[in-house]
Amino acid sequence: MKTVLKDYYSKFLFSLILMIFWSCSSTEDPEPVIEENSVYLEITLDGEKYRSEILETNLIPGSGFERKTDNAPGLNIMQYTFYSRVLTMLYATKCGTMENKDCLDTNIWVYEDLKAGSYSYPKVSTHGLSINGEQYRMEYSGPETNPNPPTINFNMQVTKYDEVKQMAEGTISGQLYKYNDPTMKAYILQGKFRVKINKG
Repeated sequence: MKTVLKDYYSKFLFSLILMIFWSCSSTEDPEPVIEENSVYLEITLDGEKYRSEILETNLIPGSGFERKTDNAPGLNIMQYTFYSRVLTMLYATKCGTMENKDCLDTNIWVYEDLKAGSYSYPKVSTHGLSINGEQYRMEYSGPETNPNPPTINFNMQVTKYDEVKQMAEGTISGQLYKYNDPTMKAYILQGKFRVKINKG
């Protein structure tokens, strides 16, 4: 009987130690909760994260423009234009000086009608990305000739496309080069967005 109890307590003590160890081990920081009532662009480039977002209530109805405190239109716009098939994501007014608003500016060209699904180059591309004034492009454009130009890598996944709510959500990934950078360094790009669409 003593042997059975001793064995039971040993197992119980071992389980308790494991539970304490797991609860005290380090965990990763949780991902920020994405507001369902905001439009945003979040970019991670070479491990650095940048983000801009606008509450939908701060957008002027029928446009992607942000309403300013004086009720005048701003320059912050996010939209999908049907005829040119381009996702425009621009945050340019007072960005970088306001909370949750880095200066982000990009055009993503889609060479077919936008819908939920996956797009890879050459069906989708971008002329570049501006982050807080720094310019990045899909192809190397520095002062030297790149002796080994890499295969262009740019992808977009549209996870939600809702014409009724005028909203598109998704992710982008690939690699970019800093404009006029002699190092020829390729920056790994990861991003996600929730964008207002305007077909007209």
